Amino acid sequence: MKHKWEEAGANVCDRTVRNRLKEMGFQYRKAKRKPSLTPKHKRTRLQWSLMIWGCMSGKGTGEMTVVNSSINAQVYIDILDSFLIPSIEQMFGDNEIIFQDDNASCHRAKTVKAFLGERHIQSMSWPANSPDLNPIENLSCHDVCRCSPPNKNASNYEALHVENGVEQWFILCCV
Repeated sequence: MKHKWEEAGANVCDRTVRNRLKEMGFQYRKAKRKPSLTPKHKRTRLQWSLMIWGCMSGKGTGEMTVVNSSINAQVYIDILDSFLIPSIEQMFGDNEIIFQDDNASCHRAKTVKAFLGERHIQSMSWPANSPDLNPIENLSCHDVCRCSPPNKNASNYEALHVENGVEQWFILCCV
């Protein structure tokens, strides 16, 4: 930052800049160090991974489902047809809506655009790599973090799913 001041013709020491920033309410915080994950750690974490598709609006939450496969355009269309369309009909009837998803390649496929177009659903255009702008990211993160699963002794996702019905647990946490 000092070089910026010098470019402007001001001779200011680093300590003065820090003092002024502190007076303005800025604070220095060092980021916490995180342990690096080995490939084995990553594989173990994947046993607990869970992909959930859900939708929400200002009128409330819509349908949610656990997705047990990777998502390509056809899988995404099937999800939209089975879960989004009924949610839209329930919450909005025949009123027009603007649909927001992220910019994943399967969401931008021509077949997906055609599917939405046939149903007169307009997609919102927004910047890539902006999960902070997607309200459902905040809903799931906030509400899932506050919940704990019914069986804390489950050894992996399959055990949790089979023994406790993880879909119901997740949906209850998000509503």
